Amino acid sequence: MERSANPFCTRFFEPGKIPYHFPNGVSLEQLLGRLPKSISHTINAERFAIVGPHGSGKSTLLAQLHDCYPHPQSNPEQPPSLIVLHATTSKMQAVQACARSLLAHRVCWIDGYEQLPAWGRWMLGCIMNRKRSVVIVTSHKQPRGFSILWETIVDTEIEQAVLEHLLQRFQKNSIQSLVNSVAWKESRAKHQSNLRESLFDMFDWWRDHGGRESTSPID
Repeated sequence: MERSANPFCTRFFEPGKIPYHFPNGVSLEQLLGRLPKSISHTINAERFAIVGPHGSGKSTLLAQLHDCYPHPQSNPEQPPSLIVLHATTSKMQAVQACARSLLAHRVCWIDGYEQLPAWGRWMLGCIMNRKRSVVIVTSHKQPRGFSILWETIVDTEIEQAVLEHLLQRFQKNSIQSLVNSVAWKESRAKHQSNLRESLFDMFDWWRDHGGRESTSPID
């Protein structure tokens, strides 16, 4: 992180930039252990979902699981095994991208499964069954036919962990100054489970308060 950079720039907390914070007793390795280790021995398609509200860490967790999963060596010309669906992606393009990934990989990761149309989910389900695929998705609600792998939530412990990560190069009292600020309290009351939107809001707060001694970078 650049010394003078605003720690609430989007690039610092986009999915995968901040490690997902698990409660005590749970780890990324434990979640990975719930996924099939040997794809060649799967008899039926296996479907898992990370569910939770907007801005609660679903995409971050999916990206971390994807990066740590033991992927077989693949042809670099193949479609990626992780498909990130955006609201601006057309429904047809989204379905086509997921279909290409499913056909190319036995394990497919889809971020934003709920953005697919019903006919697209049905078509992809047929491919999953035929290929006996292992599919891990993010969704706001549990999709039909999927087992819940993890449910993301936002509480004060997670808020603290995220802020500590973003402000790790600054004085410790900068976190408390932010948490005690009217801007943070109003933003959390407004966005509640959506921590990402509150982090967006704090860009302006840091711009206006980050130059003070209490929030100066550590030498």
